[in-house]
Amino acid sequence: MRLAYLSKMLIFAPVALMLMASVAAGEELFRQSFDDAVPPLRQTWGDTPTEVLANSVEPDVGLDASPGLHLKLDFRGDGEHNLSYWTYDLPEPMPLIEGLSEISFRLKSNVAIGLKIPIAPYGFIYHAPRSEGTGEWETVTLTDAWGELSAWCKGGERDPAGAMISGIIFAVAPPQCLTVNAC
Repeated sequence: MRLAYLSKMLIFAPVALMLMASVAAGEELFRQSFDDAVPPLRQTWGDTPTEVLANSVEPDVGLDASPGLHLKLDFRGDGEHNLSYWTYDLPEPMPLIEGLSEISFRLKSNVAIGLKIPIAPYGFIYHAPRSEGTGEWETVTLTDAWGELSAWCKGGERDPAGAMISGIIFAVAPPQCLTVNAC
């Protein structure tokens, strides 16, 4: 029983990542549905799990048994940061453009997962909303992405016109036992 208490599990399966230019027009600048294999997520900061049990696309872990990216981690003991960043790199960095209305992903998790946006080449990380960790499918959305990210750049004394969105970071604060699937 003590071992189960010390073990911290994360199962995460994103099903869709979207960057949209205009909600009204519905123009998608980028969508990753995980119908095809994608590179595994990279751990880029924070506590390192004791073991990575899964980190790949699986055929039926997503919404309505669709394909999803499945990440399952085992954390044991107390972490130094109690936070772990897992990054999905976009195939090509996307310029931060005026009119970018939202960045979103869908997931299922019993722990809150934060959306973080890495902004290249400045090395900034924007801290966006997070899921509630209800164990049900949720959509996490950064609305007014242009306004938020350009203000972040300006606050760091950088020109938003030179900014690029290089990926999506999933920030996980691993509790004793948790399960995450995303779409």
